[in-house]
Amino acid sequence: MKKLLILTDYRGQFWLTTRHKEANFNLTALKDHLEGFGFEVEFKTFPQIDFKRDDYRNWWVLYQSTEDPRLAYNDYIEDILLGLKMQGARLLPDFEFFRAHHNKVFMEILRDVRGFKEMQTIHSHYFGTYEEYQKYLTAPEAEFPHVVKLGEGAQSKNVKLVRSPEDAGSVKSMMFLWEPVCWMKEKIKPFLKKRYPDFRTKSFHRRKIVAQNFIPGLTGDYKVLLFGERVYVLRRDVRSNDFRASGSGKFAFPESPDVRLLEFAGKVFEHFRVPFLSLDIAFERDTCHLIEFQFVTFGTYTLEKSPWYFTCRDGKWEKVTERSDLEQVFAESVAGYISKNED
Repeated sequence: MKKLLILTDYRGQFWLTTRHKEANFNLTALKDHLEGFGFEVEFKTFPQIDFKRDDYRNWWVLYQSTEDPRLAYNDYIEDILLGLKMQGARLLPDFEFFRAHHNKVFMEILRDVRGFKEMQTIHSHYFGTYEEYQKYLTAPEAEFPHVVKLGEGAQSKNVKLVRSPEDAGSVKSMMFLWEPVCWMKEKIKPFLKKRYPDFRTKSFHRRKIVAQNFIPGLTGDYKVLLFGERVYVLRRDVRSNDFRASGSGKFAFPESPDVRLLEFAGKVFEHFRVPFLSLDIAFERDTCHLIEFQFVTFGTYTLEKSPWYFTCRDGKWEKVTERSDLEQVFAESVAGYISKNED
């Protein structure tokens, strides 16, 4: 029997759902579905992982990420997951995909390193300080207007449109990192300049960012969730007097999305080879632009609220009208993925 470990957080939660505020997966139902596929399922919290005593070699591991400020708890989760991977456990999804969650800089690194041309119509530069970004503003490769995103964030928070170098002041404030003790030390050091001949002021604007090319004229985008052979599509119109669609609340479930959108999403899913995937796609004339992508702990609204999903059978896309059960679909996608990727 295949062994499957599910890691819950300090609140005993797994992924969140939309059933009510802070609602969690129904873990009993999830376990029942997974056991129905022949798995031996064990739940543990992250502190219960004891690397001195336990051996998780060849176990499959489901886990979550978080969106807490500064990714404080995520940093702890990362330690545990990396330890499990070193021990020989098989993370679902793999560690690099966890690293890309709520971390737009690594997300763009993943896009660049992967080299999959069809998802590279969005091209990015990434910076760790405002001073580094300032140099980009006057560099030959700088594009205007461009979109700047804070490395962490969701629902279009901390996203700015920069039309010119003079328009970048809001980015500086967005990158500000308040450290009062360090700030006081930096103010004192100049008076000790003889003792510190190579003194350079530290940057206090060190929240990492991504700068991306801006796609003008978009009226909205699509949230596309893929679970195994199921594809769920949500149309999101842009906010009033804004360029952002995420978090707008202007949603619709298209009955007949463009086949090119579905095929593009399917190609990205096949490329990454993961059990489930969330995509933000802008469809401009004949081109699909992959805005962002997530592999773990992404929002499940599109699956839970959609009256239908789409699937490709014999090379043709079909709409299947039914309300999906989140835990069942999740378990199916996990079981399907493992059956295809067992050694």
